[in-house]
Amino acid sequence: MKQLLLFALLLAVISLHGQESLLIRPTFQGNSLVLGTPYELANGDTLEIHKLRFYLSDVQVFRGEELLSRGVKKHILLDASKPESLAIILDRPIKGGADRIQFLLGVDSLTSVAGATGGDLDPSQGMYWTWQSGYIHFKLEGTASSSKARKGRFMYHLGGYEGPYAAQRTISLSFLSSQSAQINLSIDKWLAGIDIGQTAQVMSPGKLSSQLADQLASCLDASKKSP
Repeated sequence: MKQLLLFALLLAVISLHGQESLLIRPTFQGNSLVLGTPYELANGDTLEIHKLRFYLSDVQVFRGEELLSRGVKKHILLDASKPESLAIILDRPIKGGADRIQFLLGVDSLTSVAGATGGDLDPSQGMYWTWQSGYIHFKLEGTASSSKARKGRFMYHLGGYEGPYAAQRTISLSFLSSQSAQINLSIDKWLAGIDIGQTAQVMSPGKLSSQLADQLASCLDASKKSP
């Protein structure tokens, strides 16, 4: 309940300040994701999400080919346990007519090659492997009745920044409304493509991590603000 109230407050702040912020909204079964809540799936599985963290980089808002605004920070760590982190602050208000947003889901290869730094990229955030593997672009952890891992856990850490199995993805989304201030990420849609009973863990760069990154990219959409 606390998370839902904080999310509603974020929406109110964004409405008050016009288009100075973009809200990233993780969803589950059409509603805002609530960590620690049991969800019943169509296949009979019951699961809970305990941790959701991911990077967005180089957020840019366009009208046609005209750049209207961009994120104040180049790399942004979003954490579902910290609703305030889901509001991306823009360097200029969007005054209308925006029709596209573009960003990198993950951390770019040049930054990964440079090694760990501070702020949102600090290793203390728990999103950095090693200089060889770079950053974890996306992290999802929880429990599921179908998982055969210890205590029913599942952990999906998507990363890798070079070669055929790089897991960062450039995302370009069309706004459904020029007044849109929200990007939705459907977690249940993404998990529907994973057999948790067979694969409860992905913890290193590789073919499966890259495939799951492709699937994740298809679970994002831009829409009107909603509670």
